[in-house]
Amino acid sequence: MYNVVIVYKEQTILPTSMISKFIKSNYANDPTCPWTENTKEDERIPTYDLDNNIVGYILNLSTNGESDGFIVYDISSSEAIVTEFGYDGVYLIEDEEVTNKSKLGNSKLIPVGMNEYLVVNGNEIYTANI
Repeated sequence: MYNVVIVYKEQTILPTSMISKFIKSNYANDPTCPWTENTKEDERIPTYDLDNNIVGYILNLSTNGESDGFIVYDISSSEAIVTEFGYDGVYLIEDEEVTNKSKLGNSKLIPVGMNEYLVVNGNEIYTANI
């Protein structure tokens, strides 16, 4: 008889309250910020490491139904960190939209730097300049 021990990698959770706090802080402190109390997370697109663990999220935001920016979180450590954000449209990689309806948004994305990603297709890994 064998004893089986399954070890799961502990992952940081990205709570909605953390996202709301970041949005509120920006519109309260940045006069150029178009976000309001009506800004919300519209899409959550996971990013991965080479071992298929979720290491972050690309969040596209909307205000009153209009695309209104994005926040990129890294959750690979014990605390979620904002690595990028913007006040216009949805997140782009190489001028391609990253949404739940786009090719990039439906791909397995591996972050390798600021706005730089690898894309996994089957057993092949490509740069994200598709």
